[in-house]
Amino acid sequence: MQAIRIVAGVVIILVALLDLIAGLGYMTGGSIMGTGSRVVKDEMSTLPGVSTDPFGKAATKAADKVEATGAMWTVFALFLLGLAGSGIAAGVLLFMAKGALFVMVVGGLQVLADLISIVAWKHVGVTNLIAIAVGALVAYAGFTYSQFKKAGPATPPSLA
Repeated sequence: MQAIRIVAGVVIILVALLDLIAGLGYMTGGSIMGTGSRVVKDEMSTLPGVSTDPFGKAATKAADKVEATGAMWTVFALFLLGLAGSGIAAGVLLFMAKGALFVMVVGGLQVLADLISIVAWKHVGVTNLIAIAVGALVAYAGFTYSQFKKAGPATPPSLA
């Protein structure tokens, strides 16, 4: 069982680095979308007749959608950046066979992050599938040395 902890520790650190890169990318893209849409709306507000022109109304509505998407990307980026740090910590804890509950939670969050990514972007990539498998492996590796496994099954109380 020590081998599974070592393998899980190594791969969660590698996936955490991918989460870090993705988080920085989403943060950059979200910032660009938010700032760009605000600039467009500010410039459009200085033009005469934009509020009554059908094209101007459609462009303002599109800029609002882009700004909302940028905000969503930024929030997801913050989640990924936090998960990257937690993934590195979980890898270290797996090497030391400590913090089983934390390790299991990080494994579950890794699976959740990639499921969110698949649903939000409507695309399943190879890295998503790898990260889901790694999250499940990490959660299982944490379970192998947890207090939950050592406790065994619960015994029902006696009626006597």
